[in-house]
Amino acid sequence: MRQEIEISPEVEQGLFKIVQGKGISPTKLAEILIRAFVEGEGTIFVGKWKEGPGLRVLPEWPRFSSCIIKLKTEELKGG
Repeated sequence: MRQEIEISPEVEQGLFKIVQGKGISPTKLAEILIRAFVEGEGTIFVGKWKEGPGLRVLPEWPRFSSCIIKLKTEELKGG
């Protein structure tokens, strides 16, 4: 399944800064982070917040999220 995800210009700029000079695309980095969260059985807690209206979202990253993900050269550019 291919899904399009919208991100703000600020987040996009942040991703570009993170990957600059590292040989990986911002799209591929986003995919890797989401994959690590899902495969590591990360979860989220959602609830109301008193300053609302709206929701607060608390992501709980996998306990052992420091993993090495190996990518083939053709996978580096991604999306």
